[in-house]
Order: sequence, then C-alpha cells, then structure tokens
Amino acid sequence: MNIIMKKIKKLMMATLLSLSFLGNLKIYASGNNLNFKNRMDSQKTAETVMPVTGMSQKRVIIVSGIPAAGKSSYGERISKKTNLPFISKDNIKEKFLEVVHRDILEKEIINPNDFDEETRKKIQLYGPAAYNVLFHISENLMKTNMSFVMEANFTPRYEGELNALLEKYGYEALNISFCGDMEILHKRFCKRDVSVERHPAHRLKSKMYYDIEVFKKVFTPMREFSVGNKIIVDTSDFSTVDYDGLDELAVHFLNNTPKNIRGAHSKRDLSFLQNIRIAHRGLHDITKGIPENSLPAFEKAVENNVAIQLDLHLLKDGQIVVFNDDNLKRMTGINKNIDDCTYEDIKSLKLLNTNEEIPLFKDVLNLVDGKVLLNIEFKYSNIYDINVGELEQRASDMLKHYNGKFLVQSFNPYSLKWFKDNKPEFILGQLSYDFRDKNINKFKKFMLQYMLLNYITEPDFISYDVHSISKRQADEVKELGLPLLLWNIRTPEDLELAKKYSNSFIYENLNI
Repeated sequence: MNIIMKKIKKLMMATLLSLSFLGNLKIYASGNNLNFKNRMDSQKTAETVMPVTGMSQKRVIIVSGIPAAGKSSYGERISKKTNLPFISKDNIKEKFLEVVHRDILEKEIINPNDFDEETRKKIQLYGPAAYNVLFHISENLMKTNMSFVMEANFTPRYEGELNALLEKYGYEALNISFCGDMEILHKRFCKRDVSVERHPAHRLKSKMYYDIEVFKKVFTPMREFSVGNKIIVDTSDFSTVDYDGLDELAVHFLNNTPKNIRGAHSKRDLSFLQNIRIAHRGLHDITKGIPENSLPAFEKAVENNVAIQLDLHLLKDGQIVVFNDDNLKRMTGINKNIDDCTYEDIKSLKLLNTNEEIPLFKDVLNLVDGKVLLNIEFKYSNIYDINVGELEQRASDMLKHYNGKFLVQSFNPYSLKWFKDNKPEFILGQLSYDFRDKNINKFKKFMLQYMLLNYITEPDFISYDVHSISKRQADEVKELGLPLLLWNIRTPEDLELAKKYSNSFIYENLNI
C-alpha cells in the first residue's frame, strides 16, 4: 500500500500538469477527449456571463452538499456565469483515472468490476488524493488573490483546513450547500450510478450506497459542513429552485465585502426580547368598537401593561400616521394608496365604520408616554425601496424626545440600513416571511425571504411569520444568538406552532 501511495503522490504532480490549469483557469470534465457526460442535466446552464467586479477581492464560492443534489452542475454553472476558475474534486479524480488508465478507458472497459485488483486499489486512493490536489490548487489561487469556485462533497473534517486557508490569505467564503430529502436523493443517486454516462471513477464503491441506511449514514454528515457564510439550497425538487436568484446572490457576494451574509451577532443586552408578548397593532377588538392601530387599541394595551406593535406610513405632506395597509380600502372603504394622501385628505376617515380615526404618530407617542415597549414598524409600498430616509428621519426626530423603550423593525432592509448608519443606538429588527403575496421578482423575493442583506443591516433581532419559518431557519437565528420574534399568531394553533421555535410572540385576538 505504501508503494501505491508513493505512486499516487507522483501521479498528483503529473495530473496537475495534465490539467493545463494555468491555460484557461477552469477544470471541466467536458474538456477531456473521452466525452463522459458525468453531470446530471438538473439545470439548464445559461451562457450569459454576469458582471463581476470583485476579481481581486479574495472571494471563494464553496459548493458543497449531498451526492445527487446537483452541486457539481451548479458549480459549473456559476463558474461559467461569472467567468471564474472552477475546481472540482470529482473532476480531478476523473483526470487521475484518465491519465493513468487511458489504455483501459480507450478499450471502452468502463465497468470498474472489470479492473484488476491493483488498479482497483489505486482507484480507491484517488478520492483522498483528489482532495489534496483540490487544496493545493486552491492555495495557489489564493496566493494570486483571485476569486474562484470550488466544489466537493465536503464533510466537517475539512472545515479546519479550509478555515486555515481563508484566514491565512484573508479570503471571504460563500458556502452554498445543496441538500434535500434523503430518500429522494438516494433514488436519484442509484439511477445516476447505473447510467452509461456516469464516469467509472465514481462507480468503484458506489454499490455499497444502494442500501438507503448506508447512504444516510455516510452522507448525512455532509449537511453539517459549514465554512464562511452558509446558504442551504433544498433540491428535492429541482423545478422549485430559484437558480437565477442564487446566481444573483453569488454575484452580489463576489462584488461586495460582507462581514456575515446572515448578519452580525448583536453586542446589546437583548434578554428582555427572549420572552416577550407584543400586541399586534394594539389590543384591538372590533366587536367592542376598537379597531386595529387606533388610539383606543393602544390605550387598552397600556392599561394591560402589554407591549405594542404599530405601523408607520409617511404622507405626501410629511406627516406620519399609524396605519398598516398600503391602501385605505380595507380599513376605511376608500380605494386610494395612503402614500398619495395628505393628512387633510384622511383625517376625517373612520376606521372600520367606528368613530375612530387614523392617528398621527406623535399622538400615539403622547398617549403611550413610555409606559410600555413600542415595536415600531416602518412601512413601504415597495418593500425593496432604496429611496429611504425621510420617514426614518422624521420619526427619529420625534423619538428623540420620547422617554420610553422602543424597537424599530421593517421588511425593507434599506430602511434598517439607514437606521444602522444614522441611529446606531436604535434596536433594529429584520422582518420577513415567504412573500408569496408580493409581486416582486424572484431574486428580490429570494433575498428578502432568506434575509440575505442582513450583512449590511446587522439586525439585533429577527421577526418572522410563524407560518413561513422553517425549523432550519429558526435554528440558524438561534445559532447567531439573535432573539426571534414570531408574528401572525391569531389562534391557539398558531401559538402552539410558534412555541416550537421561540417564546417571543407578536399576537392578536388571544389572551396570552
């Protein structure tokens, strides 16, 4: 075996030369002359090259995950789209076989069971050797400060070596992890393995994984691999994956300098948010003539010593009112966008056929007067609107004289970015849900749903729809050490669901 290992080490150096790596800065299986089609056609790779300005910014996209989840196909896709070098452990492993055993492959003996024992022993070592070559090429690329894409079925054992390289050369990493339902991936794996297009380098030991329990035991730990800023992509159903949105995210990462794509851990003492109840738009009860976001709803919350969530809109005349909807119709019967109104236009409108009117923010502040916590939401008809500042500045001017505790939250990350830059003392929360009801493009929806601009906003807490959040997302928030507030809690069933993920709720119509 030692003799074989020495031969493998020599082979590694010979293979490095045979890859012609410095010629085109890409390693593709499709570049060999044997025409093995060894990638699932799970994605149609667009040929459009996306603009990347960060070539010298020391970025690496690490594509990892479970076999048959589509990671190799995506690695090639994003490499071609960004025109960045792509290095793949499987491609290197294939090259070993093609360089050393070309005579066998040219005879079209592609069944590994037909290999002699010595050849089989060598091939078994190609996997570990391929990782060594992968790291060797990666380090040499890092020495040139070049951004690149690397792909392998990494397990947590490789985290130390990769983190050491990132730290040594000052690189930022985006880890895109492809996973899915293990039963589905196993069926996909077995179907792929018997295809004549599957490269023989990967078929020597593959039959042992036909046992679903062995497959799960060996490959499930690959889910846990995490280096840099990790994004998890579920490919149980390829048709539901927003590959274009993922491409945009990758380019966004390459062109920017994130501290953490998921957001920074807050240095504040936010223990008071770990077990809190907040009345959504006040303690309203329309059966008693108390509509949402009205002065009586807020007064009742104060009387019961309950924290209040409320919503702010900026009117055309610069006044700030407390109102949730973009349009007046649901609450007043008038079909007009509130942002197009002045206070004079709406001041006499009645809420849900009661005697209550749309309150000014300043009047709510005077009423509450610091007696309970306020959770103030900044509303935008376009939740991805970059033209922020006026609403935030005017509200901040009012809060400057307010002697009470308050939070700031918004679906719009640019609103939070304004507060981070201009009012760093404010406690900020990023709101999110699945945005299925919003007519926005897939990329923006992807960014908002997974809060991928948190690295520029660095929120202190996350506020998420209880019906949209997954256990994995809730766990990620906890890993960051951020408080998680869950909203859209209106029934006892909603409350039980919320308790699975958090103990802090924004609720309505419940006695809790």
